[in-house]
Amino acid sequence: MKLAELAFACYVYSQMSDYDSSYCQLLKATRPQMDFRREDHCMALLRWLNAWGCRQFAVQYHQLAAREIEMWYEEIADRFFPFEKSLMSLSEDDFKIIQKAYSELSSRTASKRKSRNGNMTRVKIGPTGAAKILFALRPNSLIPWDEPIRAELDIDGGGHSYCEYLRKVRNHLKELSDDCERSGFALIDLPQKLNRRESSVAKLIDEYYWVTVTRGCSAPKEDDLRRWVSWF
Repeated sequence: MKLAELAFACYVYSQMSDYDSSYCQLLKATRPQMDFRREDHCMALLRWLNAWGCRQFAVQYHQLAAREIEMWYEEIADRFFPFEKSLMSLSEDDFKIIQKAYSELSSRTASKRKSRNGNMTRVKIGPTGAAKILFALRPNSLIPWDEPIRAELDIDGGGHSYCEYLRKVRNHLKELSDDCERSGFALIDLPQKLNRRESSVAKLIDEYYWVTVTRGCSAPKEDDLRRWVSWF
């Protein structure tokens, strides 16, 4: 991944989606950081998940989902790494915790749905919902994903695959760090350079994948970019 490709994708992300406004509302409601032991934080999370397309969190079951997330968090809170820790700094022990936390969260209940025979069935949080919740909890190190991204990378929605995705993202960040240094600034300054101040460095990669994979809008080639710039 080249720095220019990321810059293009992040710009397109900001222009072709309204996800920024709902994310900023989430940040405002949960500052200084998310705490799933607080009901108001859980409810803000669920509103954000709905805004980000997670239909498994039916509004009439928000209280149920909030309890499920809170119970899950109570089990993992003391083992989780600090909020400030970046994806680049994660240890193998951290990845083991992430895999277990992700797997357990995926299987939790998001809502209930009436089946064709009239019985109520349990709707799970699932892989996309779990990744978004983990991102909300640790935005500096964990990022969302969705089914188109998993299909593109030919991986399933399990905890091991999610950790492999994070490792892939970390490799992207290492490459970008070199590009940033050659351009005279540090990787940590990249969100500001791209006018994405509310995005963590890790989230920028999510924005890239959402634009190029989920929405199928690939970055232009270098020759095209140079030709367009020459037209100014």
